Amino acid sequence: MSDTSGSVLLIDDEEKYCRTFTEIIKRQVGVDIDWISREEQVLATLNRKGYDVVLLDLLFEGELRGFEILKKIRQIPSPPVVVVLTNISEVPSAVKAMKMGAYDYLEKTSELERVKVTVRNAIAASKTMSENIALRRTLDSEAPMIGNHPSIIKLKENILKIADSDYPVLITGETGTGKELVAKAIHRQGNRVSHPYLPLNCAAIPENLVESELFGHEKGAFSSADRKRDGAFVEAGNGILLLDEIGDMSLEIQAKLLRVLEERTVFRIGGHTPIKVPARIITATNKNLEELVRRGQFREDLLSRLDTLHLHVPPLCKRKEDIPSIFGYYMIKNYDSTGNEPPSYDNSILDFLMSYHWPRNVRELTRLTKRMSLYHTEETLTTDDLIQFMELDDPSQQKKPDLKSARQLAERDLLLSTLKECDWDIKQAAERMNMGISNLYKKIDKYDLWRDKGK
Repeated sequence: MSDTSGSVLLIDDEEKYCRTFTEIIKRQVGVDIDWISREEQVLATLNRKGYDVVLLDLLFEGELRGFEILKKIRQIPSPPVVVVLTNISEVPSAVKAMKMGAYDYLEKTSELERVKVTVRNAIAASKTMSENIALRRTLDSEAPMIGNHPSIIKLKENILKIADSDYPVLITGETGTGKELVAKAIHRQGNRVSHPYLPLNCAAIPENLVESELFGHEKGAFSSADRKRDGAFVEAGNGILLLDEIGDMSLEIQAKLLRVLEERTVFRIGGHTPIKVPARIITATNKNLEELVRRGQFREDLLSRLDTLHLHVPPLCKRKEDIPSIFGYYMIKNYDSTGNEPPSYDNSILDFLMSYHWPRNVRELTRLTKRMSLYHTEETLTTDDLIQFMELDDPSQQKKPDLKSARQLAERDLLLSTLKECDWDIKQAAERMNMGISNLYKKIDKYDLWRDKGK
């Protein structure tokens, strides 16, 4: 059992659950935890003792309901971090609570490891926020990394572990997975949070300007240099410099970047005075840098410097169970920004979203909710509506497929992914999809998904 310094308050109207849960937390997490089950105790207890974290049952019954208690907690000066507790069927409510300021949510049936990670992360977030209230407000406004898939939980754990380090970090992942969110999280949760965070997209800078953007230039260094200018390394100060799309950097600039990392100094173009650059360097790419090294397109010695610490962001198709939470969060966020009321939807919408392969990952899903928040103002959302908005996200389509074709494509994707996960165990796949074995065989035959073909 690891010792975690922090105080936690559990608010739940079921006394038996409170007693059991607090004993587990005390033994397994090693925190000071109290519990209350009566609403009249809530505000008095919070005002009497400053807790780092509150675990709040969203289904708390009384004159004050869970959401009302959350509002009251958020009104306290320097409020504690709130993690809401919910049942599996109440995930949309938990997402709403996060939009209201809750840090995270836990299903009451969560495994112990998930509980431990969430409580520890919440305590760590509380301590960071309590150091500077202004920084806490900034943190609350940032888009969170949403998800409870083991790969995302592990990613969040690793961010906490490396946040205070000075070592370079390489973040890899497909386009749209949220690599910059990871870089921002390292900045927010580390000891450089009061210093600048400066992102620079290497692929978006013209080749003839890259060196100037990175290292700066002296007045008169070239024809258009009418004044001295600091580059990104200097502007980042003691903060963090994110070099995004590092795989697109030319070999010439790679050599100069390697020298900066080795010597921790830069020279402005046209200058002769070394300038110390203490910023922490984070790089990100959607390319396979080791393959680029084999092709002679990326320096091996530079890669070994950048890859001191490595974080990988999984594609959305590998963590589909997180899609309902991500979709719900951005539906509320984007509908709120337009002043429109988000539509209601049932599990058929979530099933359809989870059956899609999301080639552009979380970015594609968030863009979908942005468009819907502007154009879909009906009270309900149907699968037909959703398909139309998803089609708008694919500029390569010259002809819109009909509804039947779109549904068949989604069904085929769902069947194929489930069969792969079950290693073509027909019985297991049928049970997972709540489908008869004979019916599954028919669909495998219909879409030609036999093992030797469904690759």
